[in-house]
Amino acid sequence: MKSLWKLIGSLLILMVVAMLLSTCVQQEAELSFETIEKEVGTRLGAQRYEAKEPKLVIIATLDEVSSLSPSLSPEARPELSNIDFSSYFVIAVFQGLKAVYDYEVCIDRITYLDETVKVFTKFVEPTEGQMLHPAQSSPYHVVRVEKPQNLAGKEVQFMLVANGREVASEMRRLP
Repeated sequence: MKSLWKLIGSLLILMVVAMLLSTCVQQEAELSFETIEKEVGTRLGAQRYEAKEPKLVIIATLDEVSSLSPSLSPEARPELSNIDFSSYFVIAVFQGLKAVYDYEVCIDRITYLDETVKVFTKFVEPTEGQMLHPAQSSPYHVVRVEKPQNLAGKEVQFMLVANGREVASEMRRLP
């Protein structure tokens, strides 16, 4: 009987230790974001991302806005210029130049843990048998992201995860 109580006591201690350890493990936190612009095709008069591989662009200061502005519509440019970069940063995901119009970029969620930000994105492609529109496109999705204060002033690793695979990364200091 004593050995049964010892066993029960040992199991209880193990359960308490396991619960304490599980609370020490850090979890990825979700970052809230809102879309500035999402484009399937390419607007007339706008510059487009011409490379074929995906690209991740981080805009952390007002001075950097001009590098992204030519790719956006005239309607989205003022919104980009009016962002409070002390509280937000901008993420743009470009899928790459496509021979047809039927591609899309969808940022699903953004998380961070320590100094790593992951951008989980879905690259939508034409399905087999789908009737294709034969116009070139350069799909993208641009979002404003709420900046966690504990990332301010730090060098941050940004990772683009598209359809479950890491496809691009960039190191950036967030002011």
